Amino acid sequence: MKKLLLATVATLSIATAADHNLYPNSYYMFMSYNTFSADSDLVGGSYSYDIRFNQNNIQFENFSIDTLQYVMEYTPSAKYSSGEETSFFKGGANLLWYLDNPSPFTLYLLGGVGLKYTNNPKGVQTSMAPYTNVAAGLEYNIRNDIAIVGEKKFTYESTSKKEYTTSLGFRYSF
Repeated sequence: MKKLLLATVATLSIATAADHNLYPNSYYMFMSYNTFSADSDLVGGSYSYDIRFNQNNIQFENFSIDTLQYVMEYTPSAKYSSGEETSFFKGGANLLWYLDNPSPFTLYLLGGVGLKYTNNPKGVQTSMAPYTNVAAGLEYNIRNDIAIVGEKKFTYESTSKKEYTTSLGFRYSF
């Protein structure tokens, strides 16, 4: 009986495993919590919202890209040490590498670049700056086209502007 139960669980795991290459595109929606490095002018944490669009399995003549991801992220309120508040808007692109396996859990790594627009209502800190980021994430595939996603990301803008982001969201592929 024990062997039959284990075989059934293994078969169901393989049958429900998702392959991101089955669909050419995916949308992600995330809610995130950001913390800032100790040497930053920003203090505490802030919430942000992401929308991402993936193009999967892009083929070129001599090579292929697993996934190219376009990102838009909005942070409505973050506090400076002086007590003032600011908002951010980020736009960028990431490359993703999925660590495919025959289970409903899929790990991925990403690296990317983008531009960050910082807006202070008083106009003192309004700026645009490039950033880079790296992240690791885990998708739990409910079906081949729907997954719950968790991610931990490090964003580097300058030596005094580093950000750590923990995200939770979902993916829909089509």
